[in-house]
Amino acid sequence: MAESRVKLELPATPVQELIKSAIDHIPERYIFQPTNNKDPCFDTATNESDLPLFMDSPSIDLQMILDSSSPNSKDELRKLRSVLCSWGCCQVINHGIESSEMDKLRSIAKEFFGLDVEEERKHSRTADWFEGYGSDTVAEGEPFNWNDRLHLQIYPFHRRNLKFWTHNPPTFRLSFSSFILYPVFPSCYENFELVITPQPHVRLVSSHIRLSGEYR
Repeated sequence: MAESRVKLELPATPVQELIKSAIDHIPERYIFQPTNNKDPCFDTATNESDLPLFMDSPSIDLQMILDSSSPNSKDELRKLRSVLCSWGCCQVINHGIESSEMDKLRSIAKEFFGLDVEEERKHSRTADWFEGYGSDTVAEGEPFNWNDRLHLQIYPFHRRNLKFWTHNPPTFRLSFSSFILYPVFPSCYENFELVITPQPHVRLVSSHIRLSGEYR
């Protein structure tokens, strides 16, 4: 018997619109309850009891991880696993990308998320495909993530879906086309497989860009 596919959901309303509507409480679908979460990261029976699930500064030293001769390499890998389980994202330091280039891309990304919602929606994603503007998909009934993203595939080039590559701001396409995330993980890919438990497409992190808006 063929396995039934998990039904995926997307929020009907972007987080930006929820905030602009001056809501006085967080909608129930965005409230995360760790006790009801089925992610392996939260399964205490299969993880080290001393694994810290939360930390004040979720930053990861990529150079330390890539240097297998470093005495702190394994500890940094465990820290990465902890960060992904508790935060779902992290700040990466010592990655080799110039700060000026990162600042330029961040500025352009902020311009995009500062556009009218109607303009952003021109590049909306769907529940059955990860690219485009919108939030993350979740299994039916699971809590939504409190974010809006513009998720683009940049490599290999022939798989770039340009309908999601906005012309507004005008410098967006040129700037991001010249910015390539080099595949830095292959030398220790096996180790990453042991410590990361993301959704399948997240493993392609070296060939994608995910731009997230910050909402408070």
